[in-house]
Amino acid sequence: MRKVLAVALAVVAMLGLVATAERAEAAVPTGASRLVPLPPARLVDTRTGLGVAAIGPVGTDATIAVDVAGHAGVPASGASAVVVNVTMTETAGPGFLTLWPDGGTRPTVSSVNATGADQTVANLAVVTLSAAGRLQLFAHRSTHVVIDVAGYFTTTTAAVAAGRFVPLAPRRILDTREGDGAPATRPASGSTTVLTVAGRGGVPATGAAAVALTLTATEASTAGYVTAWPGGRERPLASNLNLPGAGATVANTVIVPVGADGTVALYAQKATHLVADVVGWFTGDDAAASTDGLYVPIAPRRTFDTRVTGARLSARFRRDLTFDVGTEAAGVIANLTITDTAAPLYLTAYPAATPRPLASNVNADGAGATRANLAVLPLTAGNRASVYPSDDTDLVVDAAGWFTGRPLAVDAAVASSAPGLGGSAPIAAFDREITDFLDAKGASGASVAVSRNGKLVYVRSYGLADAANGEAARIDSRFRIASMSKPLAATAAMRLIERGQLSLSTRVWPLIDTRVPLPAGADPRAAAITVRDLLEHSSGFLGWMDPFFNDTKEVVDAFGSQGASSCEQGAAWFLTWPLAYAPGTDSIYTNMDYCLLGLVLEQVTGRPWAEVVTGEVLIPAGMRNERVARTRNDRLPHEAVHVTPAADELGGGWFMEGLGPAGAWLGTAADLVRFLDRLADGTLVTPATLATMKAAPTYNDGTGWWGLGLRAHDNGASFGHTGSLKNARGMEMHQADGTTWAILVNGTFPDHADQLSALMARALAAAPAWPAIDLGPDIP
Repeated sequence: MRKVLAVALAVVAMLGLVATAERAEAAVPTGASRLVPLPPARLVDTRTGLGVAAIGPVGTDATIAVDVAGHAGVPASGASAVVVNVTMTETAGPGFLTLWPDGGTRPTVSSVNATGADQTVANLAVVTLSAAGRLQLFAHRSTHVVIDVAGYFTTTTAAVAAGRFVPLAPRRILDTREGDGAPATRPASGSTTVLTVAGRGGVPATGAAAVALTLTATEASTAGYVTAWPGGRERPLASNLNLPGAGATVANTVIVPVGADGTVALYAQKATHLVADVVGWFTGDDAAASTDGLYVPIAPRRTFDTRVTGARLSARFRRDLTFDVGTEAAGVIANLTITDTAAPLYLTAYPAATPRPLASNVNADGAGATRANLAVLPLTAGNRASVYPSDDTDLVVDAAGWFTGRPLAVDAAVASSAPGLGGSAPIAAFDREITDFLDAKGASGASVAVSRNGKLVYVRSYGLADAANGEAARIDSRFRIASMSKPLAATAAMRLIERGQLSLSTRVWPLIDTRVPLPAGADPRAAAITVRDLLEHSSGFLGWMDPFFNDTKEVVDAFGSQGASSCEQGAAWFLTWPLAYAPGTDSIYTNMDYCLLGLVLEQVTGRPWAEVVTGEVLIPAGMRNERVARTRNDRLPHEAVHVTPAADELGGGWFMEGLGPAGAWLGTAADLVRFLDRLADGTLVTPATLATMKAAPTYNDGTGWWGLGLRAHDNGASFGHTGSLKNARGMEMHQADGTTWAILVNGTFPDHADQLSALMARALAAAPAWPAIDLGPDIP
């Protein structure tokens, strides 16, 4: 009885603690406020003297005070912060603006950034007001300033109904390029696009007083601006984002009231495509009272700066951020600035450990750019968010405040921590097999990827990508995949066959006769070579010499120390030699088959072979890193440095460019796994076509054979390919048990197929377990 009573008392005590915790969580933080959204209204325009003491730009290193209370819809009292769209225009040069409460010390943050003279740049800002309802504005460089009010916050000490923020995982609800949310046509100059937001992207059908959108204008016809306002109302004198010129892409966050009909209106002064991603909404008067979703301002602070840490964001690598706001938050308001961009790029910010959305927050049109955009950013537990850059960039994050409430739930299928340049969390036993092998072979580096049942579960890099300069290998290092280029071309050909543009029985001549005519005296049997013969290496071409490599006297005599520099040059000479057998009666592996297949692809499609493979295979398979290599000089970004012998050295005269689809691609292990998985799951070809590609030829008498672009193993239950060039060895395999793997090595050793397959068998067997998550979305 005493035990029962003790348990009961413990339960009561526990319930009491829970209730206390709930009350503590529901307590309203000091300074918490709710949003009162407003239709855009102009507060300041230094070009006309509106809201300032005199007409004229704000001078270099000058500070002005701006009266907000009682203007542009903001009440004379009671507003604790204001939501404003701030525009720099007619800038004197590179510079920035900083806004902060009147009477306080100017913080080390920026609100808007310009990178040159005569620019017009806008950004949303949430600025705390002084007790007198004023703010301060500092100009680093002389510029005219325009400020439009979009709403204000008013403090509360209790639960409220209206003005609370409800965060959403970012979702695209408008893309005029795709016909999403509006017709698939570029809005014309002077046109208004009416976008329905109610009931879309997580916004409720009724009850949303305002929405927070990341609004992007892209493919602009010329310089212009875009204005957002509540649907069903007259367009205001205001702007939300400004486009500097033709072809530009610019993003800005907007907080805009929802019209009575559930829409917002978007005016394009000049023709431009429009994209909108919704990140949350604000409750109306009919919502239940709550303390969730209240905004709590903080002194503006710099929370992240890769220029200081030296940890520059790497292209297509997710980076996780943690916001220190003193408590658990449902979201933050933070200014995101990308700077010193490596190339045109976009940056996506989203809740950590959730799927990366089809959305963007900041865009740069070129290298060396600086662009900023305020983000209304939902968070997951621990105040975590992720950012994803499409190319290398520095990133600066300035936090302005946070929202109360529960963080968004994480997705168990997404890695809790972002994989780094070296890959996913290590598996010691697996890695030991790889590193021991590299040491034994004297190989400088490698990359390995493994998937299980279509999910990429392990990706790691090892050693060096550039041994001479000590540059570490990365999981996006591009290795020479050599003959693993062949399955890519074969799959492209099979897709053309599926669509009836080509046939396995199509004769290669006269299809390519304009490119490589059969020479006088050619073996007459060559006229019978078909596309099938090229794919399965049954053309009859000689296998003991290769015109693309100067490792035989015959090649050196014909081409000198360089070897053949193009497919046409090599083929024209090779066709002067007799065939080894009648086409279709035997199989001898040769690069010439796939050199000619590239010409077939070009003749059928009218496009270069690399474009055909990219469109037919790389893009549908989600392969993101493949590039056609340059044999000497002109190293491509993140290319592993393979030792290339001198041109006059035996075997050193060769051109990957000339090899074409037979061996010219650079790629990553992760992408090779993606390819085989998409081949196996029906994404690239039908199951019947894959069965044809794996089928044994009529002359086969073993358990392994060359199919159509694939090497079949275990009587066709498994399939893959190998690759070998000077100082590069690789292998890819899709196994019958649903495991797919690829390994790329910067090194040289004989019998690479046997050695790599044995190595991977040992490494796979050593791994105690595989992660359940799919790393694919986080792996470049």
